[in-house]
Order: sequence, then C-alpha cells, then structure tokens
Amino acid sequence: MLVLSFAVAWLLATLIYDYVNARGYEIPCQHFIGRTGTIALMTAGILVLGPWRRGLMGLVQINPLIMLLVLVDLLRPASRIPRGVLIGIAGGIKLTPLAFGLILLMRRDFKGVITLGISFFTTVMLGFILMPAEAKEFWFSALSDPSRVGNINFPDNISILGWLMHLGIPEGALLKILQYTLTLALLLGVAYLLPKLHSRRMVLSEISLNAFLMMMMSLISWSHHNIWLPLLMMTLWVDARPFLAYSRTWVRWVFYALTVVAAVGLAISPMNIAIRIHGSDQGLNDASAPALIVSSVPIICLFAAVMLWILTALIHRRHIATK
Repeated sequence: MLVLSFAVAWLLATLIYDYVNARGYEIPCQHFIGRTGTIALMTAGILVLGPWRRGLMGLVQINPLIMLLVLVDLLRPASRIPRGVLIGIAGGIKLTPLAFGLILLMRRDFKGVITLGISFFTTVMLGFILMPAEAKEFWFSALSDPSRVGNINFPDNISILGWLMHLGIPEGALLKILQYTLTLALLLGVAYLLPKLHSRRMVLSEISLNAFLMMMMSLISWSHHNIWLPLLMMTLWVDARPFLAYSRTWVRWVFYALTVVAAVGLAISPMNIAIRIHGSDQGLNDASAPALIVSSVPIICLFAAVMLWILTALIHRRHIATK
C-alpha cells in the first residue's frame, strides 16, 4: 500500500503540473529543474503535507487507492466502457466515493450514473461472497454507528458537523439545523458550479470540489482522509480566478487570504495545531475550547473560500455566461 501511495502522489503531482501549465501558468521552479525535477519536488511536498504525512506514513490507509480509482474513471478518454465503473468499485470499498456520482449527474451522464450503481452493487455482493462476516458487520452495524471510528468532537474531525461542534455548539436542534443548512448550501452550490466548470474543461476543479463536498457532508472526516487537499488548493488558485475577475478587489483579497490560511493550517494539520495548544497528544477527546476552535480555523477558512467562489459565480453569472 505504501508503494501505491507514493505512485498516486507522483500521479497527483504530474496532473497538477500539466494542468497548471495547460491553464497558462507555471510552477515557480520549473524553468530551473525541468518537468521531471519539478514533479519530483512536488511529490515530496505532497508527501509531507499533513493529510499525506499522517495518513500514509503513520496510518497507511486505503484513501490513495480510492483517489486513483476516481481519477482514472473521470480523466480517462471516452470509451465503450461508461464512466462510473471505477467510482462504483470505490464506493463498494468505502461508500463515501459514491458522492462523485454528482459529477456524472450534473453532466447528464445518466448511463454513467446507472453504471456506477451496478458497479457499486456488484462490489458489495462480491464482498459478501468473499468476506461474509466482515461485510455483514460493516453494512448492517458499523456503517450506522459513527462512534466506531471515534469521537465526533475530536479536534481532527474536519467535517461540517465536526467543526460546528468544535465551535462550542451543543448537540441538539440548533446543531442539526446548522449542519443540514450548511451541507445543503454546499451541495447545491457545488452542483450549480459543476456544469460551469465542465463547460470550461476544468475537470480537476470538478473532482476537487466534489471531493471537498464528500469530506464536508460526512459525519466524521479525519484530516488525514483529506489527501485531495493539494488538488483543491491548486484549483482554488488557478480555476477560481476567471470567476473572481468580476468581483471587487477586496473580495479577491479575502478569498486569497482564506485560501492561504487554509493551506498552511491544513498542511500542518488540525491534529498538530490542537496538540500544540492543548500541550499534549494525550486527552484530546477532552481538548480545551481554544484547542478545538483554533484547530478548526483552517477548514472553516477553506469552507468559506469555496462558498465565496460559488457565490461569486452566482452573483456574476451573466458576465461569466458570456465567456
């Protein structure tokens, strides 16, 4: 799995390098060390980011395989095999990747949506055949019990529900209303933006925004699950610019400030920030309010930056539609 993780990190760096250059921008060091050298340096940078460093070197999880399946399915050339096959397999392994079906739905690729469903169902059935006890435990017990993976109010949980609780909102009606309202706003916003991105061939932005939606709407999303972070940060800097061009200068400055805070904080990781403030890596289930709040600032800034991109696209939709 570790070898696969390094390979996926290299693939991610390659995609980012080629995408940035195709958009008319450059990676700062590419003139000095060339394409291969720049990709190697970017790969090293990706691997030391908070999500990759903790998720791969420390916990060694299946997330790089999920990323690979999704990227290959959505980036491969059109063929007789409909898109959705590999996303369905990813969903059968870890359920949450089914969220990428939104991309196919907003493209009106109904054949792909159906293929995704068939592939998902087939993968689940294979799981019951090959590992009946484990499959039964996962689908009929563990899946409905978020506490199986830990405390929702743990500092490392970056989902909407997680950071709302970090801000001190107690469990109850208000928390549910805020959670569902923010989740619905993000879902509708991403769904609105996806066709605009697709028409401009901003496919990596489609994928990264959908990945962000997937992370935010889950009850628990540990920060080391967020290996999509390099892709999202790149698209915020490259593909959001045409949409922000019609905004006031101060709006653009706010957007980039939010992006920088999010990038730095999430690269460090909310867990490390909380440990620093808490004073120890012990007892984080009962971390102090300052530790919870400060460790949530980066993901809240990222949420705000994404919503600002969406709002800009809505407000200036007439200007954007002519481009």
